[in-house]
Amino acid sequence: TLRSMILEEARDQIIKWINLSIEKQLTTVGETLFRNMEMNNEDWEKQCDNDDLLLKFKINSPIEKSLRSNDIKYFDPLYNEDVEIDLSPMFHTILVYKAVDDLEKLKDEFNTEVLRKRDRLLYPITEALANNTSNVFKSNEALRIFLFQVSGFFIVDRIVSIKCNYEIREKNSPDDLFASVLKNILPIIKIHIDNHAATPEKIDELNDILGMFLQILQSYEYNIESLYDLLILLFEKFINLKVEEFAITYEDFSAIDDPQATLVNDEKTYNIYLDACFYNYRANAVSYTHLRAHETR
Repeated sequence: TLRSMILEEARDQIIKWINLSIEKQLTTVGETLFRNMEMNNEDWEKQCDNDDLLLKFKINSPIEKSLRSNDIKYFDPLYNEDVEIDLSPMFHTILVYKAVDDLEKLKDEFNTEVLRKRDRLLYPITEALANNTSNVFKSNEALRIFLFQVSGFFIVDRIVSIKCNYEIREKNSPDDLFASVLKNILPIIKIHIDNHAATPEKIDELNDILGMFLQILQSYEYNIESLYDLLILLFEKFINLKVEEFAITYEDFSAIDDPQATLVNDEKTYNIYLDACFYNYRANAVSYTHLRAHETR
């Protein structure tokens, strides 16, 4: 029938739009989101340098958001120098399905397509797990590119849902989908941290990648509480690494140090040694004179 032909044409148009306009641009969308957030961090750091009162406010806080420059504040992930995603095919399809009073069918088909794209997004992880390989990402850069795609996928999902007035996606659908994806990728990222955080430089690199990923998702009101576990894991690794480095340095110094005790017979010599110490001598600390007086008791 003519009705079926119209619906089929509209459905094919929206699937083609998802494939060409969205899926193929997810990496670029995510990269621009990371770049914009990096600019946001740099700008906020400069503002904090000029005003100490701002130090207690973090990125995405109401104060920080109110003080953003217009370029950062009005950045559009779907339309900028690198990305141009036209939503008019989506609006056209909604009108067609509304006209024939079959919007629920479009919603079902669209959500099925979103789940299919979700599965394609997670394919590297599912394939690795199927082959009993836990080390999915060969480098931090590979993880960064994957998180470009993840952030692009969910920010586009959020924006499209809002701009379509939740007619094809329930309001909580992006959040539920994000929570399900996070359960799959968190264990893999933790394994990646164990395998690729062997130096302070690598930890710093991962901290920038994951911190930016967290800030981007938070700025679009996703629940990122579980992502803080990754940052805490990085912090613990950094502390352990620094403790190990200090232990090695201390042992090296101890090996070349003169183990003989130094005899101090006067206050001048005492003060010389005191000034050479690696800690700050407190004003109320015990003086040399007091030590001598205590020694004669």
